[in-house]
Amino acid sequence: LHTLNELRGHEELIKVYDTFLQRHEEDVDALPLKSDLPFYASLAYYARKDYPRTIELLTEAIELSPDFDGYYGNRALTYDDTKQYSLALADYAKAMQLAPKDPLHPYNRGVTWLHMQEYQKAFDDFSTARKLGKDDSEIWVNLGVAEERLGHDWLALTAYDRALKLDADNALARANRATLLREQGKNETADRDTAFVS
Repeated sequence: LHTLNELRGHEELIKVYDTFLQRHEEDVDALPLKSDLPFYASLAYYARKDYPRTIELLTEAIELSPDFDGYYGNRALTYDDTKQYSLALADYAKAMQLAPKDPLHPYNRGVTWLHMQEYQKAFDDFSTARKLGKDDSEIWVNLGVAEERLGHDWLALTAYDRALKLDADNALARANRATLLREQGKNETADRDTAFVS
């Protein structure tokens, strides 16, 4: 299943998972269900944008391995995609409790805070993720968005510049920077509103 997932063979992965479930139901003792099976299947359903099934499978994986942070983190992402923000926040909190040094969980929770227009909380989580080692163009774009929404335009520009330094092709950083400069009366153009990486 891992190999199929890496190859993006989502439809094949679902077939393999369904076949396994049939055999598992025929002889539960011979083929015990392990948490990685519903997890990998959830990735295939997520790629299909079948979010209810994704959540079901991740919940099953959590029931089988309740101490693995990644399952909570992936379910939180799915809850975020379906605008079930309170459920996403609860899963991020659990993931962060289980893996307090993983920068991905506070980063992703920061994105949820942006969706909820809670900009200070988003900024705080992005800052935590940076302290834990996430230092890429995506985090700097989102830090810029949080700073901009908090009214800290100069800090937002600095964040967008940092994102562009890390990835000169980051279109969001470039567009957000241009929009902010245009709004400040500079002579740069922009063609979109401020956006963030989700």
